Amino acid sequence: MKRRRFWLTAALAIAALAGAGASVALARDNHHRGPSGHHEDHDKGPRVDDDNHHHGHPFPRCPLLGGQIDPSCKHQCDQAERNCKAEARATLQSCLTTNCADALAAARAACSVPGSQACLDAWAAYVQCAQPCTTAFRSAHAQCKSTEQACKAACPLVPTDCPLPPVDPSCRMNCKAQETACKSAAQQKAASCLRACVEPIVAARQACAAGWSSAECQSALQTARSCTGACMRQLRTDLEACKVAEKECEASCNSSSTSP
Repeated sequence: MKRRRFWLTAALAIAALAGAGASVALARDNHHRGPSGHHEDHDKGPRVDDDNHHHGHPFPRCPLLGGQIDPSCKHQCDQAERNCKAEARATLQSCLTTNCADALAAARAACSVPGSQACLDAWAAYVQCAQPCTTAFRSAHAQCKSTEQACKAACPLVPTDCPLPPVDPSCRMNCKAQETACKSAAQQKAASCLRACVEPIVAARQACAAGWSSAECQSALQTARSCTGACMRQLRTDLEACKVAEKECEASCNSSSTSP
């Protein structure tokens, strides 16, 4: 199972990155939309009229005006989303195993001569076979996110301290644009890194064509995993840095909006 998962991960990693930028932007946008379709920031509380804002004393008359999603409800929504996505992944694996195992075996056999026309044709046939499975997976994955958003939109709000003052929209938009550009650069960097892993992946396929138990196969697999793993770890680090930078940028927007 772990070996099949490795091939699946290696095959889908670069393709997944191609749509990651759009997915990140869409997910971020949808996260702030409530059931009405308009942007809502439950965790930052309702907006307060400008009459309540005075220099040096933002929101002087706002005891417990703020609100945030009930933490236990939010946790249940998050857990349900994780379970939903895990089920989608399991369904994808089952679909590929049930419908495309022969095509995958044929592709591995044909690619004992990497780059040959037979190899290219066999892998094209496997990709075509896998397409309904991956399409269904993407649809199920998106549905998990939609369900999670609806779940959180239905969560009750609990009172908090006074909400943060309104953020300058142009400043916040600039922060989001910088985050999007940062994530796009990180994804392009990861895609380039993964392309460099094609050679060790092909070498692993060749080494393991005769069987998975040989020392040569295990060594080649370790090399391929090391290559792809390093790329994905760096991507996670870079994306986290983008998020931290965006938070710091928005914090500076808050500071600017409260200065005299």
